[in-house]
Amino acid sequence: MVAGSGDEALDDEGLASFRDGLLELAPYLLARLSADRSAEVLQRRDASTIKRLMACLLPVDQLAVSCQLDGLALGESAERAAFVELGRTLAAHGHL
Repeated sequence: MVAGSGDEALDDEGLASFRDGLLELAPYLLARLSADRSAEVLQRRDASTIKRLMACLLPVDQLAVSCQLDGLALGESAERAAFVELGRTLAAHGHL
């Protein structure tokens, strides 16, 4: 997947406020996820993943996503409301 984004939708102060708001919501989201996860190890992994994702989300004014396999385009680019990519090391990268 390849995401192409427009300009950032928020200035530095707005982005800090956005991320602070996400962190305030984190306990509620994690409580909901924990209700579906009986194993404590899975709950801890979910919490870590959600916190990393929230720390890197970037609001943009426009977003287009395409998909390639071995350098060949699969389908056409599509306008999307959000895109999140988790790498093999679970490094998160998100646009919304």
